[in-house]
Amino acid sequence: MELPNLRQRLNCLEYKNWMKAGICLEILKSALQGYIETGMKTFHRQIIAEISPSARHIPGYQCRIQGKQFQPTCPVCIEWMDHILHHHRNRNGEIHWGNCNPLRWPIDYWEVAKVFLPRGKTKSEGPHDCDAAALLNLINFCDHFQVSNISKVREVIKCRNDLMHSSDMKVSSSWLNDFGQKMQDLILELRDVPNSVNDQIQE
Repeated sequence: MELPNLRQRLNCLEYKNWMKAGICLEILKSALQGYIETGMKTFHRQIIAEISPSARHIPGYQCRIQGKQFQPTCPVCIEWMDHILHHHRNRNGEIHWGNCNPLRWPIDYWEVAKVFLPRGKTKSEGPHDCDAAALLNLINFCDHFQVSNISKVREVIKCRNDLMHSSDMKVSSSWLNDFGQKMQDLILELRDVPNSVNDQIQE
């Protein structure tokens, strides 16, 4: 980009608004990482406590996932799948089973978490590998995360998508103000996320 065009871009109010919104998402992501890790580890322990002690992987069983299709054949995978689906808010819709390795469900909390993430998270090893949108999707689809008004999560996801799909990387000041309010409303809904995050977003 030529220097005059760069100066023009940096002096554009709508571009600055776009940048500010992106920084707010980074702040939100950082706040959500610890919240998600703690919540999913607790959720994982709860499922382990509910799994039948007699359920074991049987040698020779092939519980393979193909994209969105998963039809387990061994008792362990069947039981884990049932428990995961019981807590999935989109159990009758599109679930990206291909994100995870079912054999690791009993020993790795994040392999369970990846069932609730958007597709393409196969290599993700924890919340630190996810952007704000992925973490918000996890909260949206996993009912372990108790949010009294789940639409507040979905509104921020929609705003994030609007921001990322802006072809000219610009948003209006009114959009930015609305986005900021929705971010603050969401944080107030989430337990264990410090309210001080709102101060950072306002700044």
